[in-house]
Amino acid sequence: MTIHRAVRDSAARWNARVFLIMGDASELARHAVHILENKGLEKCGIAAFNHWSGSARDGGVIAAMGMARTVPMMADCRVIVVRDLHEAKDSELNCVAAYLENPVDTTVLILSAGKFPAVRKGGVNWSRKIQSCVDKVGERFVYKSDQIRPQAFAMDHARGLQKSLGSREANVLVASVGGDLSTLAREVEKLALFVGENPKITANDIGQACAILADEGLWELTGGLAEANSERALRALYRRLEEGAAPHQLLGQVCWQVRTLLVAKEAMLSGMSESAIQKKHRVRAATLNSLRRKSAQRFTTPHVVMAQLARANRSMNEHRAGGRKILEALILELCS
Repeated sequence: MTIHRAVRDSAARWNARVFLIMGDASELARHAVHILENKGLEKCGIAAFNHWSGSARDGGVIAAMGMARTVPMMADCRVIVVRDLHEAKDSELNCVAAYLENPVDTTVLILSAGKFPAVRKGGVNWSRKIQSCVDKVGERFVYKSDQIRPQAFAMDHARGLQKSLGSREANVLVASVGGDLSTLAREVEKLALFVGENPKITANDIGQACAILADEGLWELTGGLAEANSERALRALYRRLEEGAAPHQLLGQVCWQVRTLLVAKEAMLSGMSESAIQKKHRVRAATLNSLRRKSAQRFTTPHVVMAQLARANRSMNEHRAGGRKILEALILELCS
C-alpha cells in the first residue's frame, strides 16, 4: 500500500465536498493536495472559470469562500484550493468555519494546514474547530512525519515519478542526504531527471548524482542563474560541455538546480532562516545572497520558470542534434 493510497481512493470516488489535509509532514501534505487538485481540474471544466488556488499567507481566503458559494460555469463543479490555512487571520478562519457549516454541493473545497499557532487565552482553538467542522461534511487526512519511514517515502515518491527505487537504494539515498522528507523529495526528483528515460534509479546513480551536486562547475552555473549573470552561467555551461558532458545530462542538471533555487526562494519568502535553508536545501550562502537581489524576482513565479524548462526539454527530445543551442537559449532565457 502506498502512502497516498487513501487520498487517491478518495479522489477516485470524488464524492466529498470538502477535503482537509493536515500534519507536519509538509511534503506529503503538498503531494496529497496535488493529487486532489489534479482530479478537480479533470472535473471542473474550464479551469479559468471554475478553479482557484492560493495560500492563506497571501490573503484572499474570504474572497475564496465567496467563490466557493458561486455556481460553476458550464461544469458540474467548482474547485477551490486554500493552502497554509494555519496562517489565516481569525476573521478569515471564521469565514471558513461558516462555510463549512453549510458547504455548497457544486463546490469541492480543498484545504491544507500545518501547525496552528498556540491558542491565546480566551481565543478559539482553530485547529480543533476546523477539524470538527470538516469531519461532519467531508474527509480529513493527517500526515505526521514521525509516522513515515524516510525510505518508504522515497520509494513512494519515486513511483509517483514513474521511477523504480528499491529498498536497498532507498537506504543508500537516506544515508547520503538524511531523513528530512522535503530534502528526500527534492533529491528523488533530481535523480528522476538524472536517469532520464531509464525507469530504475540505482545506487550508482545516487553516487554519481551526489558527486555532481558537489561539483564546483555546477555551482558556478547555479550562481550565474541565481544572479541573472548569463555570461557567468554560459561560461560554466561551456566548460562542462568541453569536459564531455552530454547536453541531455546537462539539461537535467540545470533543471534540478533551478528547482533548488525555486524552493530556496520560496523558503526565504516564508521567513525561514538562512542557516535552515542551507541545511535543508543544500544551498550555498553566496547563492542565497544572489536570491535576495531584485534580479532574482523571477524565482517568485515558478510556473513561468518551469514552463521554460519544459519547453527546452521538449525541444531537446525533438531535435537531439541541436542540444548545445537549446541549452544556450535556455540559459539566456532563464537569465533574462
